[in-house]
Amino acid sequence: MNEKQREDVVKFLYDLAKLTYTGLIIGGIISPKGLLWFHILFGVCASIIFFIVAYKLRKE
Repeated sequence: MNEKQREDVVKFLYDLAKLTYTGLIIGGIISPKGLLWFHILFGVCASIIFFIVAYKLRKE
């Protein structure tokens, strides 16, 4: 990948991290079932994975 492509992928992964976290946590809060523990766990884990991948790509 060239520098521009890598930068675009990094931005996309950062956005995915934010949207995943927000969607699962806020979605769980406003859900009629309430906030479930696996929503929190999955949201945090997915966000961390996206963030780490983006960070490593940016560092290269």
